[in-house]
Amino acid sequence: MPIQFVIQRNDDGSVSVSGPIEDKTLAYGLLECAKDAIRDFVVSQQKLVQPVGAMPTIVRLREPDGNGGNR
Repeated sequence: MPIQFVIQRNDDGSVSVSGPIEDKTLAYGLLECAKDAIRDFVVSQQKLVQPVGAMPTIVRLREPDGNGGNR
């Protein structure tokens, strides 16, 4: 039988919890499992973003008149 542990943030900013909160060991264990699931999700999302590396160097070439394009 599944166990449901619900944490709800209310409109007034308060938090309510429902579930097996009378069993402290089970309640804290479920919270730790939820934290692990959130961490795993964050890591999986970070893997989707690949770092590009260093920014390319932009070189401004001089125009044939030697002014570097400044006129």
